[in-house]
Amino acid sequence: MKSLYKKKIIEGKKSTALIISIILLFIFSFKFNNLTTEGNNVDNNTLKISALTSPIFIDDTVPGSNWTWATGESWFGGGSGTSCCPYILEDLIIDGGGTDDCITILNSNKDFIIRNCTVYNGDGPNHAGIVLNNVTNGQILQNNCTMNDWFGIYFEDCKNNIISDNSVSLNPSPGIIGYNSNYTTISDNTVSDSSHGIYLDTCLNNDILDNVVYDTTMGYGIDLEDSPHNKIESNEIRSCMGGIEINNTFSGAGNANENTVVDNILEDNENSGILLQGNFTEISGNTCRNNSIHGIYLYEFSYHNIITNNILDNNSMVGIYLLNSSDNQIFSNEISDNGLAGAALSPDSDENLFSENFFLKNKKHAYDYGANNDWNSLTIGNYWDNYTGTDANYDGIGDTPHNITGDSGSKDYLPIWDEGIPLINITSPLNNSNVGRDAPDFTVKITEPNLDTMWYTIDGGINNITSTLNGTIDQTSWETLWDSLVKGDTITIMFYANDTFGHLGSNYIVLIKHVSADGIGLDFFTTSMLILITSGIAIIAIISKIHSKKRIISH
Repeated sequence: MKSLYKKKIIEGKKSTALIISIILLFIFSFKFNNLTTEGNNVDNNTLKISALTSPIFIDDTVPGSNWTWATGESWFGGGSGTSCCPYILEDLIIDGGGTDDCITILNSNKDFIIRNCTVYNGDGPNHAGIVLNNVTNGQILQNNCTMNDWFGIYFEDCKNNIISDNSVSLNPSPGIIGYNSNYTTISDNTVSDSSHGIYLDTCLNNDILDNVVYDTTMGYGIDLEDSPHNKIESNEIRSCMGGIEINNTFSGAGNANENTVVDNILEDNENSGILLQGNFTEISGNTCRNNSIHGIYLYEFSYHNIITNNILDNNSMVGIYLLNSSDNQIFSNEISDNGLAGAALSPDSDENLFSENFFLKNKKHAYDYGANNDWNSLTIGNYWDNYTGTDANYDGIGDTPHNITGDSGSKDYLPIWDEGIPLINITSPLNNSNVGRDAPDFTVKITEPNLDTMWYTIDGGINNITSTLNGTIDQTSWETLWDSLVKGDTITIMFYANDTFGHLGSNYIVLIKHVSADGIGLDFFTTSMLILITSGIAIIAIISKIHSKKRIISH
C-alpha cells in the first residue's frame, strides 16, 4: 500500500513538473520568437564556396551551351526557367582569369536568377563580371562584382530585367552599364570606386531606385545619355565627380526627355549635383548640398522642365544655373548659402518662371542676363531675406518690387513678406498633468504656412529629438529621465518649430511624475509573464491539493 501511495505521489510530481515545463516552454518560446523576429542577426546570404573557378557562358540559341546544357552542369542551382521556378546560378566564386567575362548570358528569354556570386578579374569580350546580351526576365541579385577589367555588370539589348542589391566596386569603367535596354529595374545596389556609377546609353523606361554611389573617378554617379522616360529616385550619391547627369549627345535632338529625378541626395561631389541637358523633365524633392560647382545646372538647350521642392544648399558656385535654357518653371525650392549666387541666368536663357522660392544667405541671391524671365507668378513671388520693403496691408506680399541683379532689368513684383514666428498650440497632454512610466502621446497644432521642421526637448535640452507633427515622446529618452526622478518631480517638454525663413517659435508644458520609481519597475512583458507564472503555480497547487485529498479519501 505504501509503495502504491509513493508511486502515486511520484506520478503527481511528474504531472506537476510537466505542467510547469509547458508553461515555461510557452513563455520562453514566446520571448525567443520576439528576439529572433525583432533582432535577427543571422546572415541569410552566407556565401557557400564551390570549387568552381571557370567562367560560365550560356547562349540559349546554341546547343551545347544553352540552358538545357546548363542544367546538367555541376554548378547549376536548379529550376525550370519559368516565372514560378526560374533557373538558378548561386553561391559561386568565379575568377575570369583576366581572359574571360565571369558569367555571360546571351539570347535568353527564360526566367533565371544569378544570386550571391562573387565575380572578379573578368576580361572577356565585354570586360565584365556579369554580362547580359539580348536577355529578358533575368534577375541579378546580391552579387559581389569587383576588380573586373572594365565593368562590374554589363547589359545590352535587354528588357524586363532586375539588377538589385549587388555590391559593385573597384571596376575602372562604369560599375553598372547598359546600352539600348528597356524596362530594367536597377535598385538597392552599392557602387563605388569606378569611373562612373550607373551609366545608361539609349535606354528607355528604366527605374534607378535606392542605390548608393560614391567615389567615382571620372564621371557622374548616375549618367543617362540619350535616354528618355527613365525614373531616378531616392538614390544617394556622394564624393563623386558629379551627382546625376542627363545628357543629349546631339544637342537639342530630344534624346534625353521626359525623365524624372526625385528625392535623391547629392552631396560633396566635385561637379554639379544635377546636370540636365534635356526637355520635359521633372526635378523635385532632391537635396543638392556641398557640391563644388552648382546644385542644379541646366545646360544648353534645356526647355520645359519643372524644378520644384529641392534643397540647394552650400554649393560652391550657384544653387541653380541656367545656361542658354528657356521656358522652365522653377518654384518652391530652398536656395541657401551658395558661394556665388542662389540663381543665375545666362544670356539666351529666356521666359523662365521663378516663383515661391526661398533665397537665404546666398552671396548674391540672383543674376538675370536673359530676357522676359518672370520672378513672380500672377499671385506670388519669392522670399528674399534681404528684402528692404514693407507690407503695410499685411497681405504677406511686399509693397515694393525686389530688384534682380543683371542687365535684363528684372524685378520680383510680388515678393513674399514674412516677419512672424510659427505659433505652437499644445492640445495634449495638458499642462501640469500627472504622468506615469509610459511616454505620453502629444498633439500640437502649428500655425505657419512655411513650416520647415519641428522638434522637442525633454528637461532642458538633454534630449534633442527631431519629430513630425503629433506622435509619442521617444520612450528610450523618457525611460532614462524616469530613472533619475522621484514621485512629484516635474518634467518639462519644450516644443520648437522653425519656418523656411529661419524664424523660430516655441512653447512648453510641465508634467508631474505621478508614479513612484521605487519598486520592481518591470516592463509590460515581464510583468505579464510573472502574473502568468504565479497564476500557473496557484492552479498547480490547487490541482495537487485536490489530488492529495482524493488519495487520502481513496485510502
